[in-house]
Amino acid sequence: MDIEVLRNYAEIIESGSITAAAKKLYTAQATLSMQLKSLEKELGTVLLIRTAHRLELTEAGRMLYRRAKSISAIDSQIKSDIKELENGGEGTVRIGISSEEGMAVCGDILSDFACIYPRIRFEIYEKPDHEILAMTEDGSVTAAFVRTPCTISADMEALSFDSEPMAAVYDPEHFSISSEASGIVSLAGKRLAVRRKYCQLLEDVFAEKQKRSSKKSEAPVIAVAAESACTVLSAAERGLAVGILPLSAAETGKNTVLRIIDEPMFHTQRLIVSKKSGYGSSAERKFLEYAAAQLKGV
Repeated sequence: MDIEVLRNYAEIIESGSITAAAKKLYTAQATLSMQLKSLEKELGTVLLIRTAHRLELTEAGRMLYRRAKSISAIDSQIKSDIKELENGGEGTVRIGISSEEGMAVCGDILSDFACIYPRIRFEIYEKPDHEILAMTEDGSVTAAFVRTPCTISADMEALSFDSEPMAAVYDPEHFSISSEASGIVSLAGKRLAVRRKYCQLLEDVFAEKQKRSSKKSEAPVIAVAAESACTVLSAAERGLAVGILPLSAAETGKNTVLRIIDEPMFHTQRLIVSKKSGYGSSAERKFLEYAAAQLKGV
């Protein structure tokens, strides 16, 4: 089975059609169609079902897509390793970061590592958490920087940063939180801007706190449910709502101040997720070893 054919097959899936893939690959549509037919003949099964508007993957087609991505990644890694040996220790580490949070999710690990290994370069992919985790699982990236809550498959492992509290960022002309470090009840009755992944957690923690309290408070209102930390901060800067973010991702602007929401049930953790086993270049192994040592305090 030809690696180039597998790469082209993956491109067909990702492009959504043979026509679109042919344009991206600068090849003839007929060539890709013949490759697809040859794959189906070789494997003895149908991989794609063509409908009027799109291609639908069969179960075999989905499995082959995952394997094609993994084989392609390994092939690229082998070539990278050989080049690294020839170039005297240079290499590339492929990192996935949450597009909802950006570089804040990495802490100082990348910059500190670069100081020690200045000839190693980074390729950074910014995508939603679930896509970055999928890329890590299929070997497209070395490691993913994401934040809890998230779902990690059984063949992945995670290194965790210290648990950290949430923080409220707001314009004091529109909102008020008296203490520098307050519990979640300090958000009672306020309009909030929250990343969508934390909305349910916030509501559950507030409800649980109310169950244990003799003094009932009005629940906060999630006025803005957003994907990115940038949008939450923008809503806070404009006085639209109190922005709720993990402390390491919270930034104050020209009009805003910050208060820590010191509620243990409402803490979160940044994670570095990688495959438990599998091929990795020397540069990638160095990075994962360095990250593990830093997070363990070595």
